Amino acid sequence: MQSAAFEVLPHAFVSIGTVVTGCPCEDGAMCTDQVWVMAADKKRAVGLLLSRIDGRWEIGPVQRWWLRREALDARFTGDYSYGEYKQAEHELTLEFPACEALPKALNRFVSPAAGAAAKE
Repeated sequence: MQSAAFEVLPHAFVSIGTVVTGCPCEDGAMCTDQVWVMAADKKRAVGLLLSRIDGRWEIGPVQRWWLRREALDARFTGDYSYGEYKQAEHELTLEFPACEALPKALNRFVSPAAGAAAKE
């Protein structure tokens, strides 16, 4: 866990929260657990949601996306025009991790009303 947090804030003190079983589908099928950690040094503190993916603690896809979003927002202070920022924001939004589609075999569990609503 510490090495994953050090990726964002090297040489920091890491406080590890309670591990929670289960992950949102956006972090992938190999994700089994998540934990909130705080990494802090003398200058700043950073909260990170770490995911156990394929048995290894790491910054998961959703948390990594949010770090990229924070970096984009930080750069907007003067590096981009508003139009450039909105374009970069739109492109990043399209890259947000998505859940895999349900296998066709599971479609039979979707109610006819929900299936009709999804087609509209």
